[in-house]
Amino acid sequence: MYVRKVKRDIARWVELGLLPAMTAEALVRDIDSRGSRLGIAQILLILAAIFLSAALLLLVSANWEAVPRIVRLCVVLALIWLCHLGGALLFRAGRDTLGAAALLLGTAAFGGGLALVGQMYHISGDAVSMFAVWFLAAALTSVLFRSGAVAVAAGLLTFVLCWSIVDTTDGAISGLTLFTPVVLAVVMAGLSAWSGQEKAAHFSFLLLLGWAVWLYSQYETPHTATGFVVIGFVLFVALAFSRSPFARYGEMMAGAAPFYALLLCAIGLLILHIEVHDGGLVLVAVIGLALSVAALALGGRDHGGVRWLCYGMIAAIIFYLWAETIGSILGTSGFFLVAALVAGGLALAVVRVEKFLAKKGRDA
Repeated sequence: MYVRKVKRDIARWVELGLLPAMTAEALVRDIDSRGSRLGIAQILLILAAIFLSAALLLLVSANWEAVPRIVRLCVVLALIWLCHLGGALLFRAGRDTLGAAALLLGTAAFGGGLALVGQMYHISGDAVSMFAVWFLAAALTSVLFRSGAVAVAAGLLTFVLCWSIVDTTDGAISGLTLFTPVVLAVVMAGLSAWSGQEKAAHFSFLLLLGWAVWLYSQYETPHTATGFVVIGFVLFVALAFSRSPFARYGEMMAGAAPFYALLLCAIGLLILHIEVHDGGLVLVAVIGLALSVAALALGGRDHGGVRWLCYGMIAAIIFYLWAETIGSILGTSGFFLVAALVAGGLALAVVRVEKFLAKKGRDA
């Protein structure tokens, strides 16, 4: 969708005489060369590597007892080394997709080897330790080969690791549950930047959102949800507002950071709608609509995800009030009147701010 939109814009600029035809052709070629790296064939090839690794591990485990121990160990080590060496040779030959598939196969073999060798030698341990070692190995592979595909695999392992920690500790507060998701989020952000795979950074945001929801499960109060709303919206403004010093970070990954900041705010609003009743519900709804309209005005034009999230928030608030309800047609009409006044006031304020900033920019 993004590529098609850029190509349409380039064609329109050529028609208007804003862009020379030769420059437009060069831009289109550059877009096509970058976009072809994630074609259907490449994705299917990577999936084939994942399925092959699963098939090999299942085949080995099914006949595990019939194979001597030394042979088992050699098979596991050989599979890991061959996949990683093969990946290195393929990358050196310029076959990046095949190299990524080989590294994914080697990463899967490493995890399967941990489980099978632990079972074979009756090595004591828990799932948390195994997944932690597996994640560290995947992260190291991603760093050494600058592999975006392995970075994504490491991101998937972070969820498995966090889930195993929650399952082992029953979700209780401890140093492990409190700091592990944050550390993993930082590591995934670093892997994303180092490997050049921007999509891997989504795991960082998702981990932090999951961590926030877990915090609420420990402190189930409206104050916690209010903190989500305030922190989320402040972060959103800092990342989405064009004059903010943090705006350049908000532009990365097609505006993913502002989207996730607003999503944290939306989660807080959802919790408040569930927790607050009677007259307070109307106040929460009005605040939610005001924040949604303000977010739409600040970042909706430049960030498609933000725009649709705002639409969803407005629709959800109105539907929830209609379902829960304010009690009467008169009360409902009063709410919509207040909402209209708030939305109109915010729209006027945003227009004035934009005019002021545009004038200031011209004067400068």
